Parts: sequence; C-alpha cells; structure tokens
Amino acid sequence: MTYLIIDVLKVFKDEKPMSPGDVAQRLGIPKYKALSVVSCLSEIGLLEAIYSKGNYKIYKLSDLGEAFLAMLEGVRTIRDLL
Repeated sequence: MTYLIIDVLKVFKDEKPMSPGDVAQRLGIPKYKALSVVSCLSEIGLLEAIYSKGNYKIYKLSDLGEAFLAMLEGVRTIRDLL
C-alpha cells in the first residue's frame, strides 16, 4: 500500500489534474482502489479537489503534496522516512 500511495502522488505530479478513474487507468489498478487512495490523500491535504459535480471530482497535487514528495526523494519507503 505504501508504494501505491507514492505512485498515486507521482502520477499527479507528472500529469495534469485528473479523476480517480484516470489514476486507475494510468496505474493499471481497479477504480475502487484508486478512488479510495485519492479520497484519503485528499482528506489529509496531499491532493485537492479543483472541480466537483455530483460524485465526479477532479483533483490536483496540493502544495503540501508537492512538499511531501520532495521530502520523499531518495527515500525508498515511508517506513524509512519515519
């Protein structure tokens, strides 16, 4: 799961804003898993919703998310960071 969180954040860093469905397609994971990770990352402030209509949302990497990814450079896992 740790690698998935990092992979999702990196997708948002490398790509334009996107929906959880777009994340699922780019990473080759089930949509429910992408939605779960994106929702959690949004709740803790690493991603931010920039568009919302009903259940459809578009997210982008927040400033906090960018700082977190910068902190992870050179660290193989979140456990190593802690």
